[in-house]
Formats: sequence, structure tokens, C-alpha cells
Amino acid sequence: MTAVSADKDPRRLQGIDASAHQAFRKLEAARGRVASAAIDEPITVAAADMTWPAKFRREAERIRAALPLGLVPEIQHIGSTAVPGLDGKPVVDIMVGLSEPDRIGELVPMVEGLGYESLGEAGVPGRWALRRRESGSHFNISIIAYGGPRWRQNLAVRELLRADLTAAHRYAAAKWSTVRRGAATLFDYSEGKRPAIEAVAAAAELRAGMPVASPIALLEPSIERLPDYAAALETGWSPNTTRDVSSEQLAVLHCSPEAFVRDLARKESGTVTLADGTEVPRLPGRVFWIWDGSFCGSINLRFIPGSEELPPHVAGHVGYAVVPWKRNRGYARQALRLLLPVARTLGLPRLLISCDEDNLASRRVIEANGGVVAGAAPHPERIGMRKLLFWVFTG
Repeated sequence: MTAVSADKDPRRLQGIDASAHQAFRKLEAARGRVASAAIDEPITVAAADMTWPAKFRREAERIRAALPLGLVPEIQHIGSTAVPGLDGKPVVDIMVGLSEPDRIGELVPMVEGLGYESLGEAGVPGRWALRRRESGSHFNISIIAYGGPRWRQNLAVRELLRADLTAAHRYAAAKWSTVRRGAATLFDYSEGKRPAIEAVAAAAELRAGMPVASPIALLEPSIERLPDYAAALETGWSPNTTRDVSSEQLAVLHCSPEAFVRDLARKESGTVTLADGTEVPRLPGRVFWIWDGSFCGSINLRFIPGSEELPPHVAGHVGYAVVPWKRNRGYARQALRLLLPVARTLGLPRLLISCDEDNLASRRVIEANGGVVAGAAPHPERIGMRKLLFWVFTG
């Protein structure tokens, strides 16, 4: 095995994954993006199986024999099947380290030659996914830039779960709870357990001493930075967390970039479409892009001038969405902190912010900024669930 450098420069490390993402996007564009419906699949959760590590070793040996050592310095067992005693999907996850991301086009056909199906980035920038589904042989491969943040985080999560039985049991409980709530396909399952794995990832990064990301800034939308915003949309990221608006925003953006930016910056008129398709008047507000040297997500403030009241269809004054490859770095917490003085100058002494009651990551963001529980309301889309309401004071 090749040792990973101890380099802890956050900007250099982030650049590794960013370069991989650009190379993978280029290959995906050339091959054609795999539709989400073709990626989603039925899943089951099973009790921990002591044969999973042996299955990894046999498959890793087969993969190693087919791939050049210089291009693939390391192959690792990740995911739940790599943690003794941890229940999970009976699919062995294999992480293949790619030393030169711009050579992804050479590597993918080699892996496909072993019976694997390519899925592209599949919604995870900087990760080329492949799967093999044969009788008794269920494997996933993640090709990732060797030594980058995503590589390091996957190993850190594995080591935390191996070392901390309490964290492993809590994560297993979240999986079973997600299945009991009806999640039977990959996408529903992944979304249901997302708060739990985000909490594990954050704890793992802290335990591993991974570099803290640079401070962020809130920038107004601009033509100069629009390509970064468009690139995030192209991965399937949506600034609206209740409805995927990536495709429709891309269509408008490509039609008239200048008008798109003006519309984002103005936010004083027009309509918005709710999750049920209803069109309602759009509230005045401010939209900012979260920036750390590259695009990280967006945060917006909506309000009725001269009042802290909101119409029934608006869940709170603030909405934010961080791109997947920048999550678990405290960016949402920083962005909300930077937004509070903006709200204060607009005459808002406090902001109402909501989150799903099982979204622990979002709740931590709100509470870290002084959020005080104001009550709860029935969830508009998830039957039996609630939205927690918080007041956050701006001064």
C-alpha cells in the first residue's frame, strides 16, 4: 500500500477533488449522463456478515491484477461492510484511488472489462461510480482522486465506526429506522439516513484532524461567477431543497445568462412554484452565493417589508443549500452567521427558520447561531413528520 501524504493545506487538497470533478464531468459529457432512474435500485439492509471482508479481499485482488499500479496506488474497503459488526446493505464498497484524475478515461474501460457497469458521478462530484450485480457478487466501486478530501473522509469515517461502537450502533439504528419508514430504493434510503451519516462524517473529520475549510464569503450573483453556479446545477444540485429546480434553472440560464442573474439579484416580483405545482407570489428578498474561492452553495432571505410575519406557504425567512462536495465543513453555519447582519439592516430583529425534525445537521446549524425553539408544525410533504421552528435573533 502507498502512504498518503500528510499534506494538510486545505486549498491544495480541495483542488485535488475539484480537478477530479472536472475530469469526470468531461468524461460523463462524452459518454452521456446516466439517468437517475437507471441508477436507483431496490435495496435491503442485512445483519452484519463476517464474510464481507473476505469478499472484498478476493475482489480487490481481481481488480488489482487488472489495473496499473502507477495509476491506481491503493484500493480500500469502505462503507458498512468494512466495519465488523455493522449492519448494512449486502453490497461490498470498494474505493479505488486514482493518482491522475485526468486519466479517468483510461481507467474506466479497464474496470468495465471486469464486469462492472459505469454510472458516472451519479450525483457525487469527484466520484466515478461503477457497480456489479451478479448472483452472489454485489459490489460497488468508487474511483476517487487518491489523497484528496473525499478519499481521506471515506477512510476517516471507516476508522471512526471501527473504533466507536456507540457511533456504529447509532448509525445502524438510523438505517433500520429508514427502512421501517418505507425506504425500499437506493435514493430513498440514502436520503433517509443522510442526517446520520453527515453526523458521522463530521465527527470522523474532527477525530482525524482533517484540515478546516477556509472562511467563506457571501457574494451577490454575478455573470463572472455564473459558470460555477451552472456547474453545480449540472451535477443535479438544487438550490431549492423541497423541489429539484436544477433542470429548469439550467434551461433559463442557458437561454439568457444576464436575465437569469438579474432575476436572482432582484427577487422582488414574479412567482415561485411550490412542490405541489401551485404558483404563488414571490416575496422580496436577497440571494447570496456561498464562496470559499469556488462555489459552495446558496443562501437566501425572504421577508415581508415592515413585518416579521410570513405567508402560510413560506416555511421560514431563510433557505440554504450547500453543494454535496462542500458539506460537513461548517459552511451553512458560517453562511447563516453572515446573513444575520444583512437581515438586521433590513429591519428584521429576528428570523424564523425551520428544519425537518429528523434533520440533525440543519438543527445544529440553527442552534449554533443562537436558535431558540418556537414550536413545531406538521410537515407539508412527509406525513407523520414535523417541521421544527426556531427564532434566531439578528442583533
